[in-house]
Amino acid sequence: MDVVSYKKICVFKYGQKFKKDDSVIVERPANIYINNYYYATLMCLPQNLKELSIGFIKTDGVIEAFVEIDNISVLDEGVYITLMDKNKEIKRKESALTSGCGRGSVHIGLMQRENLKKVVSNSKFLVGDILNNVNKFNKESNLFLQTGGVHSAALCEKDIVVRMDDIGRHNAVDKVIGYGLEKGLDFNNKYIITSGRISSDMVVKASRINLPLIVSHSAPTSLAVDLAKMCNITLIGFARGNRLNVYTVFERIVE
Repeated sequence: MDVVSYKKICVFKYGQKFKKDDSVIVERPANIYINNYYYATLMCLPQNLKELSIGFIKTDGVIEAFVEIDNISVLDEGVYITLMDKNKEIKRKESALTSGCGRGSVHIGLMQRENLKKVVSNSKFLVGDILNNVNKFNKESNLFLQTGGVHSAALCEKDIVVRMDDIGRHNAVDKVIGYGLEKGLDFNNKYIITSGRISSDMVVKASRINLPLIVSHSAPTSLAVDLAKMCNITLIGFARGNRLNVYTVFERIVE
């Protein structure tokens, strides 16, 4: 499916007016069905929908592990997921709207301290490696350079393992999480780079997969910082050029 559309636009520049065809990112609904029951609709970039769906149902609390999935079919009308437990009751939790773009929601239950998982990881991360990966990350989004209309996320260890794009930063993060789950990767020695701000629901996602570090060239919110302290997750913001700000669990970042 095409991810870029071309639209006729009118440009005003240096006192002149002219028309041209401009590239615009494609946005489509993706319906997710679990055990043949409708679960959710995600407005997204119609690319890597399998990974998006896996990451979404994991961070949404439907599954704990990828082995709970029996089959996934990506069709024109949506993504159909069959669980090993065909009789599992699938019900969306009560949600609170957050500051996320597109489809950002944090479940009220997960916002309670007792329902947030504390990350267990002894991993250390080098400042130089992080900044090198951020630099590569910023240069490698061809869709952003072409359209200016996507967010990106990358799953990293020493180097970038995988990066993916979407119209929403939450979707992009779910895609790289889904990739890691499908490949059987261990998250406790890895981190995610996101092109957007770090909000509280990003921290909830990290806690659900035992991810110790989130990196952004933008800022975290105050609630994200508070939750990250509770969950033993390191947050890095303003990672640009040769500098970065560490907001929580400082000892995990070393020179």
